[in-house]
Amino acid sequence: MDKYQKAEQFVNYLANQNAKTFYDFTEKFLHILYPSEVIEIKTKLKKDSYCIVSSILFKPFHIPLDTVIDSKSILNSDVITYSKELRSLSKFIYITNNSHFALSEEFKASTAKKYPNLSFELWNHKVLNQKLITLSEESLNDLFGEFQLFEDYKKEYHSFEEDRDILKELFSFILKKNPESESRRTVEPEKLTHIKDKIVLNFSVYQHDRVKKSFNNLYHLVHQTETFIKDQILIDEDSIYELKERIQSEYCRIGKKGDVNCAINDHLIIDEVARTLLTDGRTNHTRFLNAAKAVVLFFFVYCDIGRKTDDEVNQKEPDLFDDGIS
Repeated sequence: MDKYQKAEQFVNYLANQNAKTFYDFTEKFLHILYPSEVIEIKTKLKKDSYCIVSSILFKPFHIPLDTVIDSKSILNSDVITYSKELRSLSKFIYITNNSHFALSEEFKASTAKKYPNLSFELWNHKVLNQKLITLSEESLNDLFGEFQLFEDYKKEYHSFEEDRDILKELFSFILKKNPESESRRTVEPEKLTHIKDKIVLNFSVYQHDRVKKSFNNLYHLVHQTETFIKDQILIDEDSIYELKERIQSEYCRIGKKGDVNCAINDHLIIDEVARTLLTDGRTNHTRFLNAAKAVVLFFFVYCDIGRKTDDEVNQKEPDLFDDGIS
């Protein structure tokens, strides 16, 4: 795929991002445009998020595509909110995923009278597309990461169910090339002991080596899953609880278990539960299947499926979202 195709397709991908991933994209994009500047989106995930670079105020503005937008009200409100900053700036640039947001000529004329040295711009999907095409292949790769994998996976879905949305984000995150994660091939001694104990409780002796190999091979992806879960629970805990419920339900159905805390017994159950997290076109795709297995192994480690150790049983509320997870 050449850079023109990447830029064009990524704008479609961008239109379906949530607020967090959109703001992450904005930060990366501005880093590429202004490599010598310190880029930091202030008050991330709030409606007044912004970043000032070279006397320009950039405001990432994520708007779900089906949202009715009152552009005039939003613009007038921002002029008041940023009134102090505007007097020393040359530009106010909105970066948005939504094509319905607009800067009217009436608004530009009224603000020009009050701020004669300030201009307003709108970088919507069309403008972003033009700017992305001007970037080098290297910059596009840095910005998009494993873009083609994400785009292919997105195309497999035909609904907007919440659990599928969170899975798309989760797989996008754990499949992204991350040097820190790729080097995470060993487990901390305390956590390793915990995993070994759970393997002994949940699998027959002849399966211990097979399950241990799965952890050895996929632990860097399990670690990525843990990082995503810890961040996401602060943003939208309901989506994570819904994902946990889905995995627990599939575990009981596939393993013919009456309780999520029954011993797993057969390591192939891990694979089968993992396949239910993927669409038909991806169940035999090695990278996606390994990522899905890592997600299931994560929930196994934090006692949401499978038999618990004595320490887990003695906890008042064993929960993968406890502050003690590290």
